Amino acid sequence: MTILLVDQDVFYITTISKLLNLAGIKTISVSNGHGAWDKFETFQYRINLVITDLPLLGINGIRLTKLIRGVDSDLPIIVVSSMGLAREEAFAAGATAFLEKPFLFDTLLEEINKYRPEQGPDTG
Repeated sequence: MTILLVDQDVFYITTISKLLNLAGIKTISVSNGHGAWDKFETFQYRINLVITDLPLLGINGIRLTKLIRGVDSDLPIIVVSSMGLAREEAFAAGATAFLEKPFLFDTLLEEINKYRPEQGPDTG
Protein backbone atom coordinates (compact mmCIF):
# COMPACT_ATOMS: atom_id res chain seq x y z
CA MET A 1 0.00 0.00 0.00
CA THR A 2 1.24 3.50 -0.84
CA ILE A 3 -0.09 6.66 0.80
CA LEU A 4 0.33 10.25 -0.39
CA LEU A 5 0.89 12.14 2.88
CA VAL A 6 0.45 15.93 2.73
CA ASP A 7 1.04 18.40 5.58
CA GLN A 8 2.90 21.70 5.99
CA ASP A 9 4.50 20.45 9.20
CA VAL A 10 7.64 18.64 8.06
CA PHE A 11 8.20 17.12 11.53
CA TYR A 12 4.65 15.71 11.47
CA ILE A 13 4.96 14.13 8.03
CA THR A 14 8.41 12.76 8.84
CA THR A 15 7.14 11.16 12.06
CA ILE A 16 3.91 9.78 10.57
CA SER A 17 5.80 8.54 7.51
CA LYS A 18 8.31 6.63 9.67
CA LEU A 19 5.52 5.06 11.73
CA LEU A 20 3.60 4.06 8.60
CA ASN A 21 6.76 2.57 7.09
CA LEU A 22 7.19 0.48 10.25
CA ALA A 23 3.61 -0.74 9.72
CA GLY A 24 4.55 -1.87 6.20
CA ILE A 25 3.00 1.09 4.40
CA LYS A 26 4.94 3.09 1.81
CA THR A 27 4.57 6.86 1.81
CA ILE A 28 5.10 9.72 -0.58
CA SER A 29 5.44 12.78 1.67
CA VAL A 30 4.88 16.34 0.50
CA SER A 31 4.69 19.60 2.47
CA ASN A 32 2.63 21.77 0.08
CA GLY A 33 -0.43 21.53 -2.13
CA HIS A 34 1.24 22.08 -5.51
CA GLY A 35 3.83 19.41 -4.74
CA ALA A 36 1.06 17.05 -3.65
CA TRP A 37 -0.84 17.55 -6.91
CA ASP A 38 2.38 17.00 -8.91
CA LYS A 39 3.10 13.77 -6.99
CA PHE A 40 -0.49 12.62 -7.45
CA GLU A 41 -0.32 13.18 -11.21
CA THR A 42 3.03 11.36 -11.41
CA PHE A 43 2.21 8.41 -9.13
CA GLN A 44 -1.59 8.29 -9.46
CA TYR A 45 -1.74 4.58 -10.25
CA ARG A 46 0.55 3.65 -7.35
CA ILE A 47 -1.26 5.68 -4.68
CA ASN A 48 -3.86 3.73 -2.70
CA LEU A 49 -4.88 6.48 -0.26
CA VAL A 50 -4.32 10.20 0.41
CA ILE A 51 -3.94 11.81 3.83
CA THR A 52 -4.01 15.59 3.75
CA ASP A 53 -4.24 18.49 6.15
CA LEU A 54 -6.34 21.49 5.15
CA PRO A 55 -4.02 24.50 5.44
CA LEU A 56 -1.33 24.01 2.79
CA LEU A 57 0.83 26.40 0.82
CA GLY A 58 -0.39 26.85 -2.74
CA ILE A 59 -3.33 24.50 -3.16
CA ASN A 60 -5.15 23.95 0.16
CA GLY A 61 -6.44 20.55 1.28
CA ILE A 62 -10.02 21.23 0.18
CA ARG A 63 -8.92 22.21 -3.33
CA LEU A 64 -6.51 19.25 -3.48
CA THR A 65 -9.36 16.90 -2.53
CA LYS A 66 -11.56 18.37 -5.27
CA LEU A 67 -8.77 18.07 -7.85
CA ILE A 68 -8.19 14.42 -6.95
CA ARG A 69 -11.93 13.72 -7.04
CA GLY A 70 -12.01 15.16 -10.56
CA VAL A 71 -9.64 12.39 -11.65
CA ASP A 72 -10.46 9.53 -9.26
CA SER A 73 -13.83 9.30 -7.55
CA ASP A 74 -12.95 6.14 -5.61
CA LEU A 75 -9.54 6.88 -4.07
CA PRO A 76 -9.85 7.11 -0.26
CA ILE A 77 -8.94 10.58 1.04
CA ILE A 78 -8.52 11.10 4.78
CA VAL A 79 -8.49 14.74 5.84
CA VAL A 80 -6.69 15.41 9.11
CA SER A 81 -6.99 18.83 10.70
CA SER A 82 -7.04 20.66 13.99
CA MET A 83 -9.94 22.67 12.54
CA GLY A 84 -12.84 20.46 13.55
CA LEU A 85 -15.32 22.92 12.09
CA ALA A 86 -13.94 22.09 8.63
CA ARG A 87 -15.30 18.52 8.80
CA GLU A 88 -18.42 19.31 6.72
CA GLU A 89 -16.39 21.26 4.16
CA ALA A 90 -13.96 18.34 3.83
CA PHE A 91 -16.77 15.85 3.24
CA ALA A 92 -18.47 18.21 0.77
CA ALA A 93 -15.18 18.37 -1.19
CA GLY A 94 -15.08 14.58 -1.40
CA ALA A 95 -13.16 13.40 1.66
CA THR A 96 -13.77 9.78 2.62
CA ALA A 97 -12.92 10.33 6.30
CA PHE A 98 -11.96 13.12 8.69
CA LEU A 99 -9.73 12.91 11.76
CA GLU A 100 -9.37 15.85 14.10
CA LYS A 101 -5.82 16.57 15.31
CA PRO A 102 -4.44 15.62 17.69
CA PHE A 103 -5.17 11.92 17.34
CA LEU A 104 -3.42 8.72 18.34
CA PHE A 105 -1.40 6.98 15.65
CA ASP A 106 -3.46 3.82 16.28
CA THR A 107 -6.60 5.78 15.37
CA LEU A 108 -5.03 6.81 12.07
CA LEU A 109 -3.87 3.25 11.41
CA GLU A 110 -7.38 1.89 12.08
CA GLU A 111 -8.80 4.37 9.58
CA ILE A 112 -6.14 3.47 6.99
CA ASN A 113 -6.80 -0.25 7.45
CA LYS A 114 -10.44 0.26 6.42
CA TYR A 115 -9.18 1.11 2.94
CA ARG A 116 -6.16 -1.17 2.73
CA PRO A 117 -6.16 -3.33 -0.40
CA GLU A 118 -6.82 -7.00 0.23
CA GLN A 119 -3.67 -8.93 0.96
CA GLY A 120 -2.96 -12.32 -0.59
CA PRO A 121 -3.14 -15.51 1.49
CA ASP A 122 -0.64 -15.77 4.31
CA THR A 123 2.31 -17.77 3.10
CA GLY A 124 4.23 -17.80 6.33
